[in-house]
Amino acid sequence: MEKLLPKIAAGDTEAFKVLYEQYRHRLYGFLYQLTKSHSVSEDLLQDTFMRIWEDRERLTEVRDLKAYIFTMVKHRALNSLKRISKEELVIRQIAHRSEAGDQGTESNIQYNELKRNIDRVVRQLPPQQRTVYQMSREEGLRQEEISDRLNVTVATVKKHLTLSLRYIRKNLYVILSLILAGRL
Repeated sequence: MEKLLPKIAAGDTEAFKVLYEQYRHRLYGFLYQLTKSHSVSEDLLQDTFMRIWEDRERLTEVRDLKAYIFTMVKHRALNSLKRISKEELVIRQIAHRSEAGDQGTESNIQYNELKRNIDRVVRQLPPQQRTVYQMSREEGLRQEEISDRLNVTVATVKKHLTLSLRYIRKNLYVILSLILAGRL
């Protein structure tokens, strides 16, 4: 397998496909054990392979491919879980505030403002990314179902979903920070 690395580093897409096919099922299983979420595992798997491709020139330095890939996936999963945990904590705090009697009006306003901002961020996505995101997250469709409905490949669906989630999370973190700081 290490013989593929120089080819991938040189931009050989066929060698990259072989690498992907060799590792995708094991990595997905590993990710699912960590995240307990099919969609998060799929997103992280896609994101990892996109990063490997983007940084392919560095593959010539890799001595243990399996350790390199599994370490990369583990770090991505842990970072994602930390980020999701922070986002959920902030949302719970805002929801809890909205349930409190004294601060009910203010918290309801903050909660509604958060929802409006999230909707605004989703509306800023390019049309195809927004459609894929909404079908996945709001309608609960699997990537294969989205692929069939939009008549695109599953890889295209994964790419759009990964890019949309990256954009939303980046902007959501900024919005949540501003809300908690009382600046929004």
